[in-house]
Amino acid sequence: ENPLSTGEVMTSGGRNLTATQTKLLAEGNNLGNVLTPIYGILENQSDLFGPGRGFIQGANPYAVKTQTVEDDLRRAAQTIGKYMEGGVLRKEDEIKYHKMLPKITDMPEVARNKLDGVAQMLANQQQEYIDAYAKAGYDVSQFLGEGDEAQDDFNW
Repeated sequence: ENPLSTGEVMTSGGRNLTATQTKLLAEGNNLGNVLTPIYGILENQSDLFGPGRGFIQGANPYAVKTQTVEDDLRRAAQTIGKYMEGGVLRKEDEIKYHKMLPKITDMPEVARNKLDGVAQMLANQQQEYIDAYAKAGYDVSQFLGEGDEAQDDFNW
């Protein structure tokens, strides 16, 4: 019986994913390694954030902690953008994703809200990829959480 005709999603036993599909889903599952350190920065170094403090320290090349946080955010924007764009990241895309992430000039609460929004966007995108591949008859079982259904929460 064709799983697509019944509306069911094939999660295992289907065709093998291509190398590109496998790489994309693996990158999606590993995005927690990008987001977790940023959450840690927001929790442990929230004193670096704020409109005044962030602006002044962001302009100070000797403010090592602030400069390091800004570099971490730039790297995260590149990784997230590459994933969201399916592997190809243009300069405009990098700018777009950098704007979505927290800025050192954001209030700590705003920075946390921005990061939560990005995490949800990434979880939704990963779920869409998994669902689409499964509906197309690909075996996505290695990218699922516990049980037979795709993950709704990637614990980012």
